[in-house]
Amino acid sequence: MTNSFLKKLYIFTSFFFLFLVTVLLFFVLTISVKPLKINFLDYFDRKSEIFEKFKINEIGDVLLRFDTTSKNFEVLIENLVYEESYIPNILINIDFNLPFTESFIQPTLKIFDGEVLLKISDSNNQEASKNFKGVTNLKESLNFLNVFKKIEIINTKIRFSVNKLSPHFLIDLEYAKNTVKGHFSKISENENYLVFSIERKKNTVLSNINLKNFSLDFIKLIYTPSLFNYENFKISGNSNLSINNDNQFNEIFFDFVVDGNLTYKTFFGLEEVVFDNTQISGDFLDDKIGLSLDLKHLNSMFSLGTLIDTKKSYSPNVFVKVDKIDVNSLLKIWPNNFKKPIYEWMLNNSSGLIENFYFNLELEREIKGSGLIAKDIKGNFDFSNTEIRYMEEMPKVKSITGEAEIKFGEILFNIRGGVSEKLRLNNGEVKLYDLDTNQEKGDVKLEIIGEHLNVTKYLNNSPINKESYAKIKNLEGKTKINLSLLFPLLLDLKSDEIIYRSDVKIASNSLNNVYENISLDKLLLELDIKNTEVNYRGTGNLMNSKIEFRGNQEVENGKYIDSIKGNIFLDAKDINTFYELNIGHIDGQIPISFSYKNFDGNKVKIDAVGELNKLVVESEALGKKLDFKEGKLRFILNPNNNLFNGFVDVKSSDLNFEMNYNYKDGSVMNFEISHFQSPIQDFKVSMKHKDKIKELSIHGNRIVIPKIKFKERNLNEINNLKITLDVNELVLDNSTFLNPLFRLEKKNNFFSFLEVLLINKKDEHKIFLEEINKEMVFSLESNNASSLARIFNYNLNTKLGKLKINGKKQYDDINFMGDITLNDFVLNDGPFITDFLTLFSLKGLLQKLKDGGIFFEDLKGNYIFNNNKLQINDTLIKGSELGIQLDANLDLKTDVFDAKGSIIPAYTINTLITKFPIVGDIITAGSPEEGLIGANFEVETIEQEIKISFNPISVFVPNLIKNFLGD
Repeated sequence: MTNSFLKKLYIFTSFFFLFLVTVLLFFVLTISVKPLKINFLDYFDRKSEIFEKFKINEIGDVLLRFDTTSKNFEVLIENLVYEESYIPNILINIDFNLPFTESFIQPTLKIFDGEVLLKISDSNNQEASKNFKGVTNLKESLNFLNVFKKIEIINTKIRFSVNKLSPHFLIDLEYAKNTVKGHFSKISENENYLVFSIERKKNTVLSNINLKNFSLDFIKLIYTPSLFNYENFKISGNSNLSINNDNQFNEIFFDFVVDGNLTYKTFFGLEEVVFDNTQISGDFLDDKIGLSLDLKHLNSMFSLGTLIDTKKSYSPNVFVKVDKIDVNSLLKIWPNNFKKPIYEWMLNNSSGLIENFYFNLELEREIKGSGLIAKDIKGNFDFSNTEIRYMEEMPKVKSITGEAEIKFGEILFNIRGGVSEKLRLNNGEVKLYDLDTNQEKGDVKLEIIGEHLNVTKYLNNSPINKESYAKIKNLEGKTKINLSLLFPLLLDLKSDEIIYRSDVKIASNSLNNVYENISLDKLLLELDIKNTEVNYRGTGNLMNSKIEFRGNQEVENGKYIDSIKGNIFLDAKDINTFYELNIGHIDGQIPISFSYKNFDGNKVKIDAVGELNKLVVESEALGKKLDFKEGKLRFILNPNNNLFNGFVDVKSSDLNFEMNYNYKDGSVMNFEISHFQSPIQDFKVSMKHKDKIKELSIHGNRIVIPKIKFKERNLNEINNLKITLDVNELVLDNSTFLNPLFRLEKKNNFFSFLEVLLINKKDEHKIFLEEINKEMVFSLESNNASSLARIFNYNLNTKLGKLKINGKKQYDDINFMGDITLNDFVLNDGPFITDFLTLFSLKGLLQKLKDGGIFFEDLKGNYIFNNNKLQINDTLIKGSELGIQLDANLDLKTDVFDAKGSIIPAYTINTLITKFPIVGDIITAGSPEEGLIGANFEVETIEQEIKISFNPISVFVPNLIKNFLGD
């Protein structure tokens, strides 16, 4: 029973399966001959989920057929309306893959003669373009195509629609598992196409693109750059690409030609760049993808490109090269959204030529995100014949040459040479940095060389406070400056916003008028000038003495404070010259260490200490062979309200000197020498101001004055003075006077009183000057005129002589007038008198002159004295052997002497006959003192030498004839 049932079931199943196969075979044979309509969608509501899901508006006949050639079922869909697209024929080929797998059904798709509209970000296109949302929308719209094993699009028109832009393309596309091929052409233009193929062969993907006049404007439908705009961009050429399974490139080749216009906004407006048959090339070498183009614009050749390192996550390097471009052209093409402060700074402060420009931008991918960020920037360029004004106040630097280096966030200009005003720019560095921040900055470092006067004028224009370099204004010679300025790139920059530093080096210069026409020579000075501080150091020679010093200037509470320390290796020979002391023979060296501080306006503090161990002095004023072992010198100057208190101290075995003084407005107000002691000196001095009168008081045991020199500083240079001398001994010219009397008063540039009394065992000298009855009366008496002259450093070549001088000066007159009498003096041998007598061949008198001198009974004459000039008139010198009549002029300051007169030999005999009445007058023509026979002479000072001349005829011709004939 059971077996019978199973048998029947088997037979039934077999017949049923055979029936199905027969029906299926009949169905296949039927649809292979005539397609079967299966418009079952007509039975559904047009608002059904199927239509809404696939956004189908309309659909025509759907035919099912069997292709006997491919042995596959095919579905033909006619007249499909998809949104705003129309596809007349869609063929879906259904391939059954045996044995059964996950991809048992592998459909393919063919689209014929369609008209497809693709909408890309039809709202807010600008924002969508920035983020490529249009591409995302297109991709989402075509997601359904992923179910097909193979896709072919044949003779189909594609129209992109965005913001009323609708470019039409004709496309043929074939997509398969290992191959993608396509052909694009713009319908409105002839001879334009893009042909591409992507094919996988074994472990390699090969790609080829071929273009001819293919327009790139449609890219703006997908992505519109915000920085620039391009029009009529067309590209021709071809490229090959090869990639292995590890996504590593094996080959890349580009060879394109681009035509079109690119515009972008600059600070001058829109800048247009024309691409005319511009070549774009690329290759693959050393794991790097290179892409570059060469473009001529504004008479400059630009090379732009990118270099992508495939081993560094495909991070690209973008580079720009320019053969040459002037700064004006560079500013013309400067984008208006790039570093405006730098642009404005360059516009107002620079010009010139830039050459060999290279710029490289290294990009890397963001850690979170798909974008690129700048990782590093490098570049360089050369510049020549360039002008730059790095600050508004400063003069331009011209004819600059050098090179520049571009780094991330900064540009460094290395300057090799240039000129500014009358200065030479040796080298320098200008750095613009923090360019990636909101406040770009500049750092200027310049090495400037020039004459010191021009350097000072240059610094006057800088933000450096003039007080910082006021000390170097008196320098002469060449100066080298390393000037450093740090400031933000602001056109309305204020000086207090600048951080500056200046290294000033001054060599082979002189600092003039350090003291009384004495200069500091061979000066080497270095200054480091900053905003709030100036440091300096230097060396130099003060005559024969070397000086080295260091110091600084700081600003405290708005006031400048100077602090200096140093050493002076004082050559002792300079003491006589510097102080005009004429101490005597002085030798050796005095090392002096000093400190100087200037604060609170003009207040100065000085402290100096010197070692006297190496000092050697032999002096008539101090003593011979003074001992200075372990001797010390100390000098101090301290401010005291509006005055300065000074202190000088010298201590040694043979010299003890101490002085305190007050100093104000360049002159000593009061001083006191509490002791001045040496082997030959022992006195004290004090000077005080009373009622605008300087009262000088000298007192003590002994004071020695070897010589009194009127040619040096004398009392004529000091006004409103009163001097009183009160010492036990006064030594003048080796003559000792006990309890001398000396009082002097000078007011309103005139000597108003003088009383001098010098008495010793041999000599007595009296000098008196006083106002009597509105007249200035002067008298001088001396029993030894020669000794008195030697005291005042005059050598008259005489012995003895009783001298009397009287004179008067009216109150409103400037001349002293009076008479001179000198009795019983001897004229000694001397160069002048010897030449005088030799000239007149008076051999007998010459012999007497050599034996003991010529005796004269008296000298009488008149004088006029004013301002150190002495005029002597009608002077007659009489002796038994010789008589001289003369008029003379003597300048006591310059020693210029000139005289005219007559010489009468054998004066007593020669003038005897002239003393007879009537006859003498006739013979001498009223000049009996000239004698019967004489000679006229003249004395002149020529180039500091005395020249004597005479009239030889007058020696032999009687004075009767001579007086008629004259000279």
